[in-house]
Amino acid sequence: MQTMRWMVACALAAGLMGCGGGGGASPAPEPMAQVTLSTAAIKQDLAAGDVLGLKLEGLWTFAGTGPVYLQLRDASASFSLPAVQAASPDNRIALDIATLATLEPGKRAGTLELRACRDAACAQPFSSAPASVAYELNVAAVPDWATHQANA
Repeated sequence: MQTMRWMVACALAAGLMGCGGGGGASPAPEPMAQVTLSTAAIKQDLAAGDVLGLKLEGLWTFAGTGPVYLQLRDASASFSLPAVQAASPDNRIALDIATLATLEPGKRAGTLELRACRDAACAQPFSSAPASVAYELNVAAVPDWATHQANA
């Protein structure tokens, strides 16, 4: 009899441990925002001091309500980037960017990342949304005009 009570107590304890507790409904899934870029990888040659203008294009979608904001980031700091902006109502992405005129001669490689956010400060990005474009810039040194007859 003692063994039977012990077995019932163990079975009850195991059953309660398997219970997730709380009951109630599971949280609603996060709305999905998706960003896709159609711009191919960027590979450009330029001279030091030049500014190269480029356009990033793509589409965005959002399966929710409320505004969506787009933020472009460049960890290698090679481009002048637009401010965070509200996504266009036609779901198109067209961002004008330019290389910085202060780039030093040499090869620069990095990734431009575009993400969708819930707020204008982009403090709450959607986890499903980042898209990226790789870039490689070859910045050539410009000879000194006075010593190399570059103006001849």
